[in-house]
Amino acid sequence: MEKIIDKNIILFNIALEYDIIDISIITSWADNHILNNEINVNDYFIIELSWAHTKERIQEILMDEIYKRQISSLKISGNLFFFYLKQYDLSSITNVIFAIDTLLVLTHEVEFTQKELTSIYYVDECRDEYLEGIMSFNKVREELMLLLERSNVDKDMHVRQKTAIRNLLEEYSCDKVNTIDFCNKIYEWYDICDYKDGAEPNEKKWLDELSTITGRYSEFSEDHKLAPKAFTTESDIKAKVREILNIFNRNESKNVNIKLNKKMKEVGTKGISYNNVYSIENNYGKSKPIDEVTLQDMQENPIWIFALDEEDSDEVDESWLKPILKSDNVMSEFVEAYILLKSTDGQYDISANLDIKKEALDDVTFWKPEQQCWIPIENIDSYREMQLIAVPKIEKENDILFEFDSSKNLFSSLRSQAQLKEKKKTIFSFFTSLFKRK
Repeated sequence: MEKIIDKNIILFNIALEYDIIDISIITSWADNHILNNEINVNDYFIIELSWAHTKERIQEILMDEIYKRQISSLKISGNLFFFYLKQYDLSSITNVIFAIDTLLVLTHEVEFTQKELTSIYYVDECRDEYLEGIMSFNKVREELMLLLERSNVDKDMHVRQKTAIRNLLEEYSCDKVNTIDFCNKIYEWYDICDYKDGAEPNEKKWLDELSTITGRYSEFSEDHKLAPKAFTTESDIKAKVREILNIFNRNESKNVNIKLNKKMKEVGTKGISYNNVYSIENNYGKSKPIDEVTLQDMQENPIWIFALDEEDSDEVDESWLKPILKSDNVMSEFVEAYILLKSTDGQYDISANLDIKKEALDDVTFWKPEQQCWIPIENIDSYREMQLIAVPKIEKENDILFEFDSSKNLFSSLRSQAQLKEKKKTIFSFFTSLFKRK
């Protein structure tokens, strides 16, 4: 956490120096940190940032903290600024020139990859050609947008490639892809694809081993008779694919357990056995995969929790949920739960994963009757303007309302948003009293 805070201090300080961001971005970050984290004496500057009203005061606070933490030489990634530069109205030539000039200055302040540097210098050349009447403004703007989107595009592409390879392994293990096509796709999607360079070390090791086996595959029995050790068989490939899928599944399960263990510790439960959670006196229904839970299921039982105590079963995995029967109250002991909500206009039935401590929602979906399935709420054009009301009680409170919080990019309860200001006042008063006593 401290390393992230250090990077944000440097980021905000540079961004303010070159007028890249508005001070409201920094004060919102401070507000969110106060609401979602325990604040200690070392974090007092975050309280000060939250209450600051001028650029000069925020810069003063940041510079003091840089000196105290001795991080003046800390280098951060230049592409962190891309998001903020994209917020400018780039239909204006003035803003386009400002963005390009800013990127050039940042090359001396922060770290860019060689690919990013090449793109920055190319965009600068495009700007010069526009000023000389050689290139159109739209072309300059297009090249700038491509640069600013690069980090997201690269990340999204990597995720899509990873998903495609994983799906290919799954389909091959289920005999939905023949061996020749599978070997060809491993060559196209992994061997000669840039995904290989960005793969995590362990993942690269497993896929390199698979690549070696698929590269030596022969479907001809004559080859195996002539040189049995030189060629691999379909059985060899199937065995390696099963091994890799088992590793992937174990790692995913481990990651989910780590995340939940951390949340459980926050509410005082011990260990990863989940005994404390499931010893609560409740009746539980039959578990099922999360994508098989229907609107009717949630109307009958509006609270569902992960069936982590059933994972020893060969059938159940970490994605399965089970309902709490005859209960309309979400308790803090559950840490998180999928609950049923409704839009206040009565138009939509909503399912979402509730973080009970923060009273925040993720994986928010609405029921599509025509398709009989849950659809991401982002498919509703006006979803940010919606108000959602919880069907079950939340810690014995009825009718908890949720609104979209643009500063966090998620739905959170109105009362949790109101708690922020009160928490800030309390913490500020506490620290003020400490300094007065000194």
